[in-house]
Amino acid sequence: MNVVIVDDEIHAISEIVRLLKFHEILAIKKTFTVAAEALEYLTTEKVDVLFIDINMPNKCEEITDFGIRIAQEVKYIFPSTKICFVTAHDKYARKAFDLNAIDYLKKPCSQERFDKTIKKILNNKNINHDMNDLFSNFETDTILCSNDEETMLINYSDIYYIEKIGRSIFIHTNENKFIGNKPLSFYEEKLKSKSFFRCHNSFIVNLKRVYKFVCQINYTYDIYFKGECMNNTAIPLSRQKVKILKNFFKN
Repeated sequence: MNVVIVDDEIHAISEIVRLLKFHEILAIKKTFTVAAEALEYLTTEKVDVLFIDINMPNKCEEITDFGIRIAQEVKYIFPSTKICFVTAHDKYARKAFDLNAIDYLKKPCSQERFDKTIKKILNNKNINHDMNDLFSNFETDTILCSNDEETMLINYSDIYYIEKIGRSIFIHTNENKFIGNKPLSFYEEKLKSKSFFRCHNSFIVNLKRVYKFVCQINYTYDIYFKGECMNNTAIPLSRQKVKILKNFFKN
C-alpha cells in the first residue's frame, strides 16, 4: 500500500516515517511540506493512505486548516483513500468525522498508538460513523455531545452536571443543555479522575463547580453550583452517597 505524508513541519514528517518503519507493507510514495504542492499531486495521483496535518497554512488563501481542504478534495476524487489526520488539536473533530477519517492521531504519537491505526488500515475498517470510536484513543479534555442540529466537543471544565431522564442523557453547562450519546455509567468512568462524582443514580456533578451542600430533613443533601445561571439549580446527593463523598474530600 502506498502512503503520502503531508505536514508543514519536516520533523513531524520524519516522525511518521520512523513509525512506519515497523510496517513494511506500507511504502512511502511522497512527502510534502507545502500544501499547494500536496493538493496538486493528490488530486491527480491515487494513494492508498494519506497521513496529513490539519493546520496546513496556504500562502494563497488565509486558511489555517488547509489539511481539511486537501482531504476533502482527495475524498471527492478518490473515495477509497484512507485519511488519517495527525494533529496537535482536536477542534476540527467534526470535520474529520464528516470526512469518514480512519483515525485522528494526536502529536506526538506513540508507536503503540500508531500501530493501532495501522491495524485499522490493514483491516480495511473505516470509521463506522460513531465519533466516540474515532476518539477512543485520543487524549483530550472534551466529550462528544449534540444539540438539535450539531455534534460538538464540550470541555470537561465547562460541564456542571450530567443528568439521566428516562433513557436520555443531558449534559448541562452554565447556559446550555446538550444531549449525550452514552449511558451515565460511561461518563462516570470517563470523568471520575476529573473531579466528577456520581452523587445519585441519575446525576453526575463536577465538584469543581459546586458552591455548597444544603442538608435536608431526611439526611440527604442538595448540591448547588457556582455560576449565574445555576443559582437555583439543586442536584440531590443521595443518602448512600454522603459517606462516599466525605471520604472523597478526605483523600
